[in-house]
Amino acid sequence: MSTLDLETINLNGREVPICVTFAYEINGIIKTIYQLIDNTLFSENSKLAVSEMWVKMFTKIYKLNFEKELKIYVHNLGAFDGYFLLPGLITFKESFLDKKGITSKFDTTVDD
Repeated sequence: MSTLDLETINLNGREVPICVTFAYEINGIIKTIYQLIDNTLFSENSKLAVSEMWVKMFTKIYKLNFEKELKIYVHNLGAFDGYFLLPGLITFKESFLDKKGITSKFDTTVDD
Protein backbone atom coordinates (compact mmCIF):
# COMPACT_ATOMS: atom_id res chain seq x y z
CA MET A 1 0.00 0.00 0.00
CA SER A 2 1.15 3.54 -0.70
CA THR A 3 -0.27 7.04 -0.45
CA LEU A 4 0.44 10.35 -2.10
CA ASP A 5 -0.50 13.83 -0.97
CA LEU A 6 0.40 17.36 -1.94
CA GLU A 7 0.58 20.71 -0.24
CA THR A 8 -0.26 23.98 -1.93
CA ILE A 9 0.06 27.67 -1.22
CA ASN A 10 -2.15 30.50 -2.33
CA LEU A 11 -0.14 32.77 -4.57
CA ASN A 12 -1.92 35.84 -5.89
CA GLY A 13 -5.30 34.11 -5.59
CA ARG A 14 -4.10 30.92 -7.30
CA GLU A 15 -3.34 27.59 -5.57
CA VAL A 16 0.12 26.28 -6.47
CA PRO A 17 1.53 22.88 -5.41
CA ILE A 18 4.86 23.23 -3.60
CA CYS A 19 5.44 19.81 -2.01
CA VAL A 20 4.53 16.20 -2.80
CA THR A 21 4.80 13.39 -0.25
CA PHE A 22 4.73 9.66 -0.89
CA ALA A 23 4.46 7.07 1.89
CA TYR A 24 4.79 3.34 1.32
CA GLU A 25 5.14 0.12 3.27
CA ILE A 26 7.97 -2.29 2.64
CA ASN A 27 8.73 -5.31 4.83
CA GLY A 28 6.42 -3.98 7.54
CA ILE A 29 8.15 -0.58 7.70
CA ILE A 30 6.48 2.65 6.58
CA LYS A 31 8.80 4.99 4.71
CA THR A 32 8.17 8.48 3.35
CA ILE A 33 9.83 10.48 0.58
CA TYR A 34 9.03 13.99 -0.55
CA GLN A 35 9.84 16.54 -3.22
CA LEU A 36 9.82 20.29 -2.68
CA ILE A 37 9.47 22.81 -5.46
CA ASP A 38 12.64 24.56 -6.62
CA ASN A 39 12.21 28.10 -5.23
CA THR A 40 14.73 29.67 -7.61
CA LEU A 41 13.10 28.17 -10.69
CA PHE A 42 9.66 28.98 -9.28
CA SER A 43 10.48 32.68 -9.15
CA GLU A 44 11.58 32.55 -12.80
CA ASN A 45 9.02 30.13 -14.27
CA SER A 46 6.35 28.76 -11.92
CA LYS A 47 4.80 26.35 -14.45
CA LEU A 48 8.15 24.77 -15.24
CA ALA A 49 8.99 24.53 -11.53
CA VAL A 50 5.75 22.67 -10.80
CA SER A 51 6.27 20.36 -13.78
CA GLU A 52 9.84 19.56 -12.72
CA MET A 53 8.73 18.91 -9.14
CA TRP A 54 6.32 16.23 -10.38
CA VAL A 55 8.87 14.63 -12.69
CA LYS A 56 11.44 14.48 -9.88
CA MET A 57 8.92 12.95 -7.48
CA PHE A 58 7.64 10.31 -9.86
CA THR A 59 11.23 9.49 -10.85
CA LYS A 60 12.00 8.88 -7.17
CA ILE A 61 8.97 6.59 -6.90
CA TYR A 62 9.93 4.76 -10.10
CA LYS A 63 13.49 4.20 -8.84
CA LEU A 64 12.17 2.46 -5.72
CA ASN A 65 11.75 -0.57 -8.03
CA PHE A 66 8.58 -2.03 -6.60
CA GLU A 67 8.42 -5.70 -7.59
CA LYS A 68 4.73 -5.71 -8.45
CA GLU A 69 2.05 -3.38 -9.64
CA LEU A 70 2.02 -0.25 -7.54
CA LYS A 71 -1.26 1.10 -6.24
CA ILE A 72 -1.12 4.63 -4.94
CA TYR A 73 -3.99 6.03 -2.94
CA VAL A 74 -4.29 9.78 -3.42
CA HIS A 75 -6.13 11.94 -0.93
CA ASN A 76 -8.81 14.10 -2.57
CA LEU A 77 -8.07 12.76 -6.07
CA GLY A 78 -11.56 13.44 -7.37
CA ALA A 79 -11.42 17.09 -6.47
CA PHE A 80 -8.68 19.52 -5.56
CA ASP A 81 -5.56 17.29 -5.63
CA GLY A 82 -6.53 15.59 -8.88
CA TYR A 83 -6.45 18.93 -10.64
CA PHE A 84 -2.69 19.12 -9.98
CA LEU A 85 -1.85 15.40 -10.02
CA LEU A 86 -3.10 14.41 -13.46
CA PRO A 87 -0.97 16.95 -15.39
CA GLY A 88 2.00 15.78 -13.30
CA LEU A 89 1.41 12.15 -14.26
CA ILE A 90 1.09 13.04 -17.92
CA THR A 91 4.30 15.09 -17.84
CA PHE A 92 6.16 12.24 -16.13
CA LYS A 93 4.87 9.70 -18.65
CA GLU A 94 5.88 11.85 -21.62
CA SER A 95 9.24 13.08 -20.29
CA PHE A 96 10.48 9.94 -18.55
CA LEU A 97 8.61 6.70 -19.25
CA ASP A 98 8.04 7.21 -22.97
CA LYS A 99 11.67 8.23 -23.56
CA LYS A 100 12.84 5.02 -21.86
CA GLY A 101 10.38 2.90 -23.85
CA ILE A 102 8.53 1.85 -20.70
CA THR A 103 4.91 0.86 -21.14
CA SER A 104 2.75 2.45 -18.49
CA LYS A 105 -0.86 2.26 -17.49
CA PHE A 106 -2.68 4.59 -15.13
CA ASP A 107 -6.04 3.55 -13.72
CA THR A 108 -8.03 5.76 -11.41
CA THR A 109 -10.95 5.15 -9.14
CA VAL A 110 -12.66 8.18 -7.73
CA ASP A 111 -15.00 7.74 -4.81
CA ASP A 112 -16.82 10.26 -2.64
